[in-house]
Amino acid sequence: MSIGELVNLETEKQEGLTKYQGVISSDHAYIHKGQAFTYIYQASDISSAVIIAFTTPSVESGKFVHWRPLSGYTSNAGITVVMTEDESFTGGADVSGSIYDRNRGIDNTSEMQAFASGVTATPSGLLLQAGGSGSGGSVQSRAGGSGSGENEEIVLKTDTTYLITITPSASTDVITQLFWYEEEGYRA
Repeated sequence: MSIGELVNLETEKQEGLTKYQGVISSDHAYIHKGQAFTYIYQASDISSAVIIAFTTPSVESGKFVHWRPLSGYTSNAGITVVMTEDESFTGGADVSGSIYDRNRGIDNTSEMQAFASGVTATPSGLLLQAGGSGSGGSVQSRAGGSGSGENEEIVLKTDTTYLITITPSASTDVITQLFWYEEEGYRA
């Protein structure tokens, strides 16, 4: 490689205005590539557990789901949010049309085989994630949220069903945001 080619290569790494070398996280890069997806579950006045189910893409799809930590928010009561693996479910409303690509300029579709909310299931699989939000106690501490960083991702099995169970301690409004990206050709 010539000196000129090396200079051009190094210049391409610089941010235009400040000339500093730009570095972005893998999440950020996957958003730019159109491989990052979100589903938001939002409900008012829930008083019993709500279950969201999804099945990851098949091996043949070439897509591998990198799951980010769960986050949940509540208006006035505590909730727990857990994720279990190797499950089965029936019913529910198909919400795959509510999954969106985080790069709004790209029209990619998630490869999830099934994505439904309000399903009927008895969670009994492996507990992969658990978190909580809010409180049912002090008036000064009625709202809350939870979430964790990208370094706590889980690479999910292919062609496997997972349940997200949101359980309130009392009637409350809930928002749960699910975030993942679908990497192509991943191998452990």
